[in-house]
Amino acid sequence: TKEANNRALTLQVRHETERAQSEAAHNKQLAVAEAKRGDALHQANATLEDLAVIGLEIMGSLNAQAVLNALNHHVHKLLDSTTFGILLLEPDGKTLVTVLNMEDGQELPEERYALDDPHSNLARCARERIEINMALEPGMVYATQIRGTMVTLSALYAPMLVGARLFGAITIQSPKPHAYGERETAIFRTLCAYGGIALANGTAFEAAEQARQLAEQAQ
Repeated sequence: TKEANNRALTLQVRHETERAQSEAAHNKQLAVAEAKRGDALHQANATLEDLAVIGLEIMGSLNAQAVLNALNHHVHKLLDSTTFGILLLEPDGKTLVTVLNMEDGQELPEERYALDDPHSNLARCARERIEINMALEPGMVYATQIRGTMVTLSALYAPMLVGARLFGAITIQSPKPHAYGERETAIFRTLCAYGGIALANGTAFEAAEQARQLAEQAQ
């Protein structure tokens, strides 16, 4: 009977030890998860603050080139964007033309896409006014890849809109797979909105200046 009691006590102690270890491991997992959540919230708040400052900078300029330069600077700072392109819609409303086309710090040749081009994701995102998030598998090649440029495995495309008016399209691309999740897409969307508004303001300002100069010449 004494031996049986000792065995039972040993089993009970082992059970209590295992339970304590399991609870400790669970509490450690909770602590790690909470720390990660706090870090994610901190990063999100920091990003929101950065975007607010960037918005003031971009939308405070009436110079188109200054807007393009600011977008180019900040998109590389906030996102993995080995390739970055901005295309504006020509006055005929039928053609997109690159005004900024960079890859790994090097300027690429000018590109032109008909708005009804069935193969171009840039044309499609502008035409249908939708965001496109593409993830390609290694070895895949898409129809509009420029010969001699880097292989793209992740790409984001978005239209530049101000209200119902289409100004152009923006794309960022990366050789890394699955580079753009929800956070990156939200940042990209915000930058596109800033760019569209700033370019619209610049266009309106230039039109007003031209009208003023014509009026002065007519006097």
